[in-house]
Amino acid sequence: METQNQKLLQDLSHFPNIFSQLTAEGDNNERLTAKITVAGYSGLMFLILDILKVSLLALESDLPKSSNARDPNTDIASLIDLAIQLLPLQELELLDILYEHHLKTKTNLKTP
Repeated sequence: METQNQKLLQDLSHFPNIFSQLTAEGDNNERLTAKITVAGYSGLMFLILDILKVSLLALESDLPKSSNARDPNTDIASLIDLAIQLLPLQELELLDILYEHHLKTKTNLKTP
């Protein structure tokens, strides 16, 4: 058994990036993170929008069950959950601050 494990580890060492798609969060391996590459916040928002549009279309249509989707409602719920996780909620506070600054600047320009 020990030699089988050593051979397996030796075989896997030829693939240094074999498990590079997911990274562990913190010290435990209970939660894993997958990286998504987008072209800035606009790209992220369009990706979220696309996920929500496809989910909405799927909910509105009467698609027959296929072998690829065992439970379409669960799949749609997973897509919507993904979209929610992708929303840049922390950055929204910055948008509020910038908008308030914009309003103050706009008001100051009008006031003589």
